[in-house]
Amino acid sequence: MFGKNRDVDEPAAPVVPWADAWEFVVGDVERPAAGRRRRPVLGPRAFRVPQRRGEQCVNAPCAFLPPPSSPESPELRLYEDAVGRTLLCFVDEPVRAGGERHFAVRDGQGQAIGSIRRIAPLKHALTPV
Repeated sequence: MFGKNRDVDEPAAPVVPWADAWEFVVGDVERPAAGRRRRPVLGPRAFRVPQRRGEQCVNAPCAFLPPPSSPESPELRLYEDAVGRTLLCFVDEPVRAGGERHFAVRDGQGQAIGSIRRIAPLKHALTPV
């Protein structure tokens, strides 16, 4: 009630349209511990867009990973809402072609919207001088 130990009620960060997200971090930290906030404010696991609101840093969600109780692989589906009702996109199983793995990316209706190509890492990415 009085004193320094009271919790500050802050509204949840609004969802950012995923098409407007250029920078993101994957995690559940909505507001990091800073200033009078001793502990971070957590939310559902999501792709989050770092934003500044005055002196406060807010990680607003833009796309959500499946809830932990979901049977699907969490890395293969993204949702527009935190409860996992509106499918945003999903990734098909990999197809091997010439030593590389290709993944088709599909929107919520199943239409192909792109692909991801996984290549083998370089053995010597950096050469010391």
